[in-house]
Amino acid sequence: MKIGIIGFGTVGTGIYERITSTQRALQQMVSDRIELVSILVKDQSKQRQSEGAKLVTSSWDLFREAATYDVVFEVTNVVEPARTYTESLLAEGVSVVTANKKLVALHGKELEAVALSSGAYYGYDAAVCGAIPIVNVLQSALATTAINGISGILNGTTNFILTEMDSGKTYQQALDEAQRLGYAETDPTSDVEGYDALYKLTLLARLCFGQWVDISAFERQGIGGIEPWHVRVAKENQFALKLVGTSFLQQDGSITGSVKPAFVEETHLLAGVNGVANGVLLQGKDIQQLFFAGPGAGQEATANSAVEDFILHEKGKRLRRTVLSQPASNMPQLQKQLWFVPTGADVSDVSSNIHVWERRREKEGDVLLVTAPLLEVPFQSYQVIGGEHVFKQEQAHAL
Repeated sequence: MKIGIIGFGTVGTGIYERITSTQRALQQMVSDRIELVSILVKDQSKQRQSEGAKLVTSSWDLFREAATYDVVFEVTNVVEPARTYTESLLAEGVSVVTANKKLVALHGKELEAVALSSGAYYGYDAAVCGAIPIVNVLQSALATTAINGISGILNGTTNFILTEMDSGKTYQQALDEAQRLGYAETDPTSDVEGYDALYKLTLLARLCFGQWVDISAFERQGIGGIEPWHVRVAKENQFALKLVGTSFLQQDGSITGSVKPAFVEETHLLAGVNGVANGVLLQGKDIQQLFFAGPGAGQEATANSAVEDFILHEKGKRLRRTVLSQPASNMPQLQKQLWFVPTGADVSDVSSNIHVWERRREKEGDVLLVTAPLLEVPFQSYQVIGGEHVFKQEQAHAL
């Protein structure tokens, strides 16, 4: 069995080390001899400490000529040329296992179609939630189980930042610490603006609901607007502040979704997911709720998911999730929200159809506990997950 790797950064190196260190066991699992043949990189002259450096080439042509591959691990973090390489391999019947979440979110539909046509396998378990084998669980253990809702903490960087803010740091202090520890990139935009979590959410929606979703159809809001007094109010009222991705299959067959900050009741399963961990909550009529949590990123975690994805396919090549239609109840038009209105802000433009359950005065402004339509407001707002204890008043009043 001939294997190639595209990309030899942190994850690519981890895959090389995982395969070479467990090669005998892997060969027993697939009943075949495994040979790592070639590694394609952008810059061949770069100094590398791994023994895999002897297999490195920066030439796509030389990489292709090195072997007739059975599987290639694609673990770059760019859309191009990764899309072109992946499409070419799949079209020739070469299976591809990827950790490139952005590529799958933007082009997964077309690449999956190419794989289906040629009989190849396109696996992306490593692209979602690091060590949590959520994609392969959906394709195997839950292959015929109807799922109607997904909720999750899907980005370890933002979860680390919010955990640090809960301990007293400002947003900038927490971000600086995340960068110092290697949890955040020098340019953290993809993480802190919610793009990374959005890519993962679209992949989960595809697996759960059987449809590829245009990422522009889902609402996205990052964590840059979270202020220390928001965190303080959360702690005082038994909530955890989290960046949460949610997606639901509606009665009309449409798929709704969002990635945005939320106040999560401290007894909720997602509230206990801290640091760089990820957590995914699946819901459905037959399973009620299933919860998965674990490391959301890292060399070993992501490499392990990629290799296990490959092994699962080799051991069960006929496994394919059958999506059963079982929509959730339609989302109510009015949503539970917390509005943080700075002192002096004008709320007259958003006062229609707003029900206020509680108004609290803080030194920085007012906190309004409301049920309201999903709409844009000129201040920070949060969805509320759980929190029935704060909606216990018998009657709300108009804004």
